[in-house]
Amino acid sequence: MNKMTASNIWFSGKLCKADNKQKKGVDFKYDYDIKDPGFRCLQEAAVVCSVAKFDRSLPADRISAVKNDQTLTTREQDEKIKEMEIDWANKLKNMLYLDMPTSGDASESGLIKFFQPISDVVQLR
Repeated sequence: MNKMTASNIWFSGKLCKADNKQKKGVDFKYDYDIKDPGFRCLQEAAVVCSVAKFDRSLPADRISAVKNDQTLTTREQDEKIKEMEIDWANKLKNMLYLDMPTSGDASESGLIKFFQPISDVVQLR
């Protein structure tokens, strides 16, 4: 599967490697300083101008598989889907933002996956 990610960022006249804070952790030495005014401008522009968002809904292919299961009644299908939605929500809690599904443009998705561990995208918008 092809995942769009941010590789490099350009701000304040310099090119920096876009190492993901959630993946690399707090002890990693990052090329960028999140307090730099240029970084903050880049972050705001990338997040506010993007329509990409994290998609927390159960993937459609999983729902379709249950709906197409002829051995289950409609009620059983609905119950199974509810169980799967609960399991999916719990799985998302432990998932890296880099692995989390998104809806929207692939480039914008890569940007929100980079910026989310730094500052909540929804709150910034």
